[in-house]
Amino acid sequence: LILVSVVGFVAAAATGFTDAGVNVILFISYAMVALGIIAILGIGIAVDAKVDPKGLVRLGIIVVAAIALIGIAYLIAPGTAPLDYHGEMPTQGELILTDTVLNLTYFSVFAAIAAIIFGIVYGKVKGNK
Repeated sequence: LILVSVVGFVAAAATGFTDAGVNVILFISYAMVALGIIAILGIGIAVDAKVDPKGLVRLGIIVVAAIALIGIAYLIAPGTAPLDYHGEMPTQGELILTDTVLNLTYFSVFAAIAAIIFGIVYGKVKGNK
């Protein structure tokens, strides 16, 4: 996937980052997110079915939570036009999807920082007992 991203970036750079080149990068990123989700679900279901069939319920809850998070990110995505952009405007759908992916990135960064802080605090509390 990294190789596909590099090829898409080089192709867009070779065309001077025209609208078509940028759209290729956007669609590659959408495809990578979709493939990542499918891979995680496929591997999770296969492993859980073999190791702990009751774990499929837990996986189902995680999937529902992820869908809810994606839905929230989609609903709060403004889809506003980029500032100071002089090329052909992307469609409203492309703008909303781009903003949704950005919102999911913000959620992920916040969750990572919160997990680090929680881990440090939890380690200190457990270490003091």
